[in-house]
Amino acid sequence: MTTSYVSGWETLSAVNDSSVPSNSNDKSSGAYGNWDTPNTLQWVQYSWNEEYELESTEIYWFDDGAGVLVPTTAYLEYWQDGDWLKADDLPLIKNTFNELNLTGISSSRLRVAMLNSSQSTGILEWRVYGDGSGVSVTPEPAEPGTVPYQAISDEFTHLNITPDNALYKDSDRFRAYYGGEGKTGAGENAAEVPESMIDSGLAHMEAAYECFVNQWGFRSASLRLQRDDGPYYKLNLYSTTTLNAGGSMGADAGMGLCFIELKNTAINAPGVTIHEYGHCLNYSAYRWNGQNATGAWWESVANWFADSYFTDSMCEDVRESRGMSPNMDTIINLEANIVLSYLPIVHTRNYYQAWPFITYITQNPDGYQGLGRLVLKDMFDNHQRNDETPLHVLERLTPVKVQSILGRYWARMAYLDIDHPKAQARFLSTLNDFNFRSRAYSNLDSQGDSRYRVKAEKQPQYAGANIIPLTMNDSQLSVAITNLGNGQSDSNYTATLSIRNTASGSVRYVDLESGTGTASISANEEVSLVVVNTPDNLIQFNAFTSNENPDTALDYIGLNYEVEIVGATPAY
Repeated sequence: MTTSYVSGWETLSAVNDSSVPSNSNDKSSGAYGNWDTPNTLQWVQYSWNEEYELESTEIYWFDDGAGVLVPTTAYLEYWQDGDWLKADDLPLIKNTFNELNLTGISSSRLRVAMLNSSQSTGILEWRVYGDGSGVSVTPEPAEPGTVPYQAISDEFTHLNITPDNALYKDSDRFRAYYGGEGKTGAGENAAEVPESMIDSGLAHMEAAYECFVNQWGFRSASLRLQRDDGPYYKLNLYSTTTLNAGGSMGADAGMGLCFIELKNTAINAPGVTIHEYGHCLNYSAYRWNGQNATGAWWESVANWFADSYFTDSMCEDVRESRGMSPNMDTIINLEANIVLSYLPIVHTRNYYQAWPFITYITQNPDGYQGLGRLVLKDMFDNHQRNDETPLHVLERLTPVKVQSILGRYWARMAYLDIDHPKAQARFLSTLNDFNFRSRAYSNLDSQGDSRYRVKAEKQPQYAGANIIPLTMNDSQLSVAITNLGNGQSDSNYTATLSIRNTASGSVRYVDLESGTGTASISANEEVSLVVVNTPDNLIQFNAFTSNENPDTALDYIGLNYEVEIVGATPAY
């Protein structure tokens, strides 16, 4: 099941859950909606592994009486001979199933196209009947894990490594090429790797597939780009002697399939293999491909997959069910995330390590609408291929301002309170290092009279932050921030007090509306002031281009501010 666009807080799968709505605004079983896309043609598509002789269809429109209404135009299309053909117009009646006869049509794909001239559109339930049996054919094809995955034979090769000149081993969904027994590839670059390491590497890849594709719902990298009807191919892994890095994802453009090259025995290093597999999952989702503004995010996305494989409970359960160790450690880099927090959200000095932001919006500890477990998949699927940044995609997925999301993300990063226990434990143990604290938290210069100004070299850049631990000298804390301006008319910030109970570990947050606020701090609490550069308008930027042109890069422009602090002083 696919769609042109679904709002981040709605659910595409709701159209095929066998529910019976009581009215067009009955969202008790979820709903598909495409707000905010007024007067644009949107679609929802069913695809099957084989053609069905169709009989009829019925659709129940979603109408909330506000931004999502019954279409003013809607019709059904079916796939035939490589093209979409119109079956007929769909009825447009509210609060009931709308039926359409499909007798005489055979197809493996069916699509509802819909438009409302003033608002957006949606569907509560869509059923299709056919195959001459009167039984619904709308369920998705069998779970990808149950279909045979065919090995790539002459579709493409990498480094001229083939089954004839190298050893190989298959698992259900992967094939690993390596050297041995006198076979080293056409260019003698297939690395000799013990079979036990190949087995271990394939086991981790299969576990990652199960976690991220079968359970989490990411599109399988075993499918060709934009070809959801199969076949499914085994993803090739190549252990070589020539790579200058631990691993690298490549792709055959003609086939629209990725492969992974690994140096020597790196196939036995899941931190490498799952990172590269994360690139494959991103590539397979397609819509980020070839987009300059997403480029610097790819490495952080890949590291999010790697860290999630290591630490997310769902992936841990998958490994344990397969007899593998469930306990693996986080790959968080506190130097990049905390010491360099003032840099843009993605920068050439942190672009491998910006993944905790993805963890935050995935775990969604603040319960923001549109965020949660599927948010990264939604960010893949809803990129408009217009070179927008991932933050611009996020802006459409949630009614919550991205500036507010960034503000709370950094407020939680003050004590790594992002629902990632292993990262938080690493952070709390690192706080014992005075040098770390000095590098991370020396952000302000005293101006006298309880006033402090941000150091020029620590001015937070776009979506970056200053985390400022405070030493209390009273039980009452008062803060007032003044934006000194940076030459940008939309310069703005989001400020929060992050207050941690040192006994329980719980953290509470006080939003500083307009930069001012007060809080009572008890004896067993510690507090940090967090100031984030959140201009009123999201910035279109490419971190790699910005690095080449730092004097003109908008994301490099820092937030210049002063703060008056009464009842405490900066700890560093």
